[in-house]
Amino acid sequence: MAPLSELAYWPDEDAAEYLVHPNFQNIMDALDITIPFHDIYEYALEQPVHTGHVLKYVHKDQPGTYIILDTYQDPIDQLGMVQFGWRATHNHKLIQQLSRKLYDECEHKVFYHEGQSVLYKLTRPEQYPLTLRYGDRIFQQELKIYQV
Repeated sequence: MAPLSELAYWPDEDAAEYLVHPNFQNIMDALDITIPFHDIYEYALEQPVHTGHVLKYVHKDQPGTYIILDTYQDPIDQLGMVQFGWRATHNHKLIQQLSRKLYDECEHKVFYHEGQSVLYKLTRPEQYPLTLRYGDRIFQQELKIYQV
């Protein structure tokens, strides 16, 4: 878990243009999955607090390989934290090393976990829609799955 902005990189700090962070790009390359990061990032910046779905991008030829992002914007979070992760059916050691490098180089990080059950709760379709409450407001979070 870290701010979504940790997955982005600004080559020119005075410009608005950004790229996918090289560490995250290396993970996508190793997984052979490309997600529409700019669309996800821009949407996250514009979405109101107490909203955001879980986005799962599944490799079209390897259904056990995916990238998942929980884009829920907690109303009391000031850093734009998201839970994100990936699962691979190949390149385990490389992906483990790249994942650790990404996390270790994050400026604002919350936690890092490895293991088979880490993403289990996020990926269970039967738990969705998931009811999230904040005060008297209710949001129905969905799991959105894309083949890429």
